[in-house]
Amino acid sequence: MGVLAIWRYPVKAMLGESLPETHVDHAGCDGDRKYVAVDLDTGERIANKRGPTHPALRACRAALLADRDAPLPLRVTLPDGEVVEGADVEPALSSLLGRRVRLQAAADGPGRFAAPGRHQDFAPVHVLTTRTLAHLRALQPEVEWDPRCWPARRRLEG
Repeated sequence: MGVLAIWRYPVKAMLGESLPETHVDHAGCDGDRKYVAVDLDTGERIANKRGPTHPALRACRAALLADRDAPLPLRVTLPDGEVVEGADVEPALSSLLGRRVRLQAAADGPGRFAAPGRHQDFAPVHVLTTRTLAHLRALQPEVEWDPRCWPARRRLEG
C-alpha cells in the first residue's frame, strides 16, 4: 500500500497542483487553501461552503511558486489557458469574475482541527482510497468520481 497522489489547493475553490511530497501538520498540507478570493466591494468570500461559487473560479488552477516570500507567490491558469503570476493574478481574476477581487491569505500560526481563520471547510486533510472510489463508481456510474474535484459532479450526457 502507498500514496498514489498528493494534491494541494493553494486557492480555495480552484483546481490545485499535484505534489511529489509535502509537509502535513495540524493545519493540513503546507500551503493548502492558503488563499481565498474576496469581493473588494462587499468584503464577502467568493468561494465558501454556504454560498454559490462562480463556475469560472472553479475552472482556474492554482500553484504555489517556489519564492514564497513574494507578495503573492501564485501561478494561476485561467479557464482559457492563460497563465498569470504574482501581482497579475488579482487583476486577471477581477476581469474573469466581473468584480474587484483580492486574495486573502489564511492566518498562519498554531490552531486546532477545523480551526477558525483557516480556509478549509472542515477537515484539513482528506484521505481517499482507490477501493472507495471504485465502490462509489460502481454505485453511481453517472457521477464523475474524480478525487481532485469535490464534490463529485454528474457527468454531462451528449
